[in-house]
Amino acid sequence: VCSSDLPVPVPDVREYHFGDAEGLAWDEVVARWGREDHDWGIGPVPGEEGFEAFRARVAGAIEAIAARHTGELAICVVHAGVMGTLVGHVLGMGAHQHPSMFTGNCGIATVHRDRGHLEIVALNDQCHIEEGER
Repeated sequence: VCSSDLPVPVPDVREYHFGDAEGLAWDEVVARWGREDHDWGIGPVPGEEGFEAFRARVAGAIEAIAARHTGELAICVVHAGVMGTLVGHVLGMGAHQHPSMFTGNCGIATVHRDRGHLEIVALNDQCHIEEGER
């Protein structure tokens, strides 16, 4: 989010916190905690954020940014996990439900606030990237 052309860090739009699994290779996570792709957010990794907390954190931050910048342009730079949880929030999906979507590097999502609710106007727009660079 920018204010007076200076970037402002917004900690609540950081990526998911994997707790003690941060920085480990997938095989290390499986060996230590028996983790599978589908069971993040429900169990035993110490310090793991959990999907309910992640969804609440991201949705609250984006909702606050949208409310604070009504009628203005606000730009947030986020990772794919944040974008996926935002899409899930806007669509009313449960915290453990994830939209099946591809988010390319540098894709642009346009989100508007309409009658008090967020709506996704564009998702993963990569028109600014040369065709050969995608």
